Amino acid sequence: MRIIFILFFLFFSFNLFCQKVTVKELLSLQKMDFDRFDSFAIKKGYQFQEIKSLGVDTFYSYAYDLDISSGRATKFLQYAKPEKGTFITYVILDKTEYSNLKEEAKKIGFTFSNQENYEGSLIINYTKGNNTLQLITQVGDYGNKYLIRLRGL
Repeated sequence: MRIIFILFFLFFSFNLFCQKVTVKELLSLQKMDFDRFDSFAIKKGYQFQEIKSLGVDTFYSYAYDLDISSGRATKFLQYAKPEKGTFITYVILDKTEYSNLKEEAKKIGFTFSNQENYEGSLIINYTKGNNTLQLITQVGDYGNKYLIRLRGL
């Protein structure tokens, strides 16, 4: 009985924390080609959602806990590789996870650059070397949505 409890706990813990992405992982993702990014997202429990083209750039979106009929999910990962650099965006709804990512960024050397308002969204920019980390808060119908976007050259 004790072994069953331990196995259940391990399985539950793995599923609970598997889908989270850290700032260090975002930095790793930025260096990956699309095939490796796809493998990472699938291993984390995300599923492919859509491809969007904006001008010459193509964005690949993956969702966690996706409701196919509504297109809603609890988390998203997005990959884009324009001509210069890479964009990795992690979208979450959890304020605590957002705060933890912000603190992690500071601990690994990202420093505050500036803040701005864009179409009602608060954007806080941090930099480290050639990387810019944008922490974006958007207010929506269902509460706040947090975007953690890493841009690197």
